[in-house]
Amino acid sequence: MKEQYEKLEELLDYYSDNYNNINSDQEAIKQLLHETQEIFDYLPADALQKISDKFDIKLSALSAFIKLIPQLKGENFKHKLTVCSGPRCGAKGGATILNAVEKELNVKPGKVTKDGTFLLVTQNCLKKCKTSPNIKIDEDIYHNVTVQNIPNIIKKYKK
Repeated sequence: MKEQYEKLEELLDYYSDNYNNINSDQEAIKQLLHETQEIFDYLPADALQKISDKFDIKLSALSAFIKLIPQLKGENFKHKLTVCSGPRCGAKGGATILNAVEKELNVKPGKVTKDGTFLLVTQNCLKKCKTSPNIKIDEDIYHNVTVQNIPNIIKKYKK
């Protein structure tokens, strides 16, 4: 852990030396966040605080980057499980699917499971309306999901 923070300090020094006004350079901030994530495998709160302090960038701005850039992880998890909450999925039992996933993982949307395996989120539409209800784990989309097949789908990712 100490080695990771030493690498972070080196990275922050590099950006400080090579970017005059990083807090107004969105591409540089994006790159800094990606490189920080490479060090930790996600973006821990204390690393974000160090970036904020060093470059006078508001934490809320860093959080916005994390939310807008799918490759950035603000929490440590292995898989992102997305339940479609769009109108078609909703009409075909999307809320029931979400409840079943919450129960199976013992977590609410926006939270990470205790074992760090899943981040559960909802998305207004996965654009696969013909095969609703749908869930997505990382880049894998599951169609015509039923409450009964949720445990088997999730089990594939727990290994």
